[in-house]
Amino acid sequence: MYDRFEPLGAALGLPPREEETRREWIEGALMHRMNLAAFSPAGAAAGHCFLVSDKPGSAEMAIFVHQEFRRRGVATALVKAVLEWGGMEGLRRVWTLTGSENTAALRLQEKLASA
Repeated sequence: MYDRFEPLGAALGLPPREEETRREWIEGALMHRMNLAAFSPAGAAAGHCFLVSDKPGSAEMAIFVHQEFRRRGVATALVKAVLEWGGMEGLRRVWTLTGSENTAALRLQEKLASA
């Protein structure tokens, strides 16, 4: 999914633009315990969401949806699922960094924060 992701590097430098750096970043992301992926009916990866623990009871969330699958509820489903999983694991705080130009992500965060 990330090799076909557009635009590379747009979300605070992620996913990395350079192939080797991107592969290392993906390997690191997959090392975290809480990783979820969404797949298309044809089996293509459509989205990826993961939590990175930063201290007890707290984690940073990252969410990426391939451009072909945006505006279809993929991000909402992934975020809801990972937040539920995190809550069952004892997380009380999940945070994320989002650029102010990423209006879709900001709307999603606002929607789910008030849910």
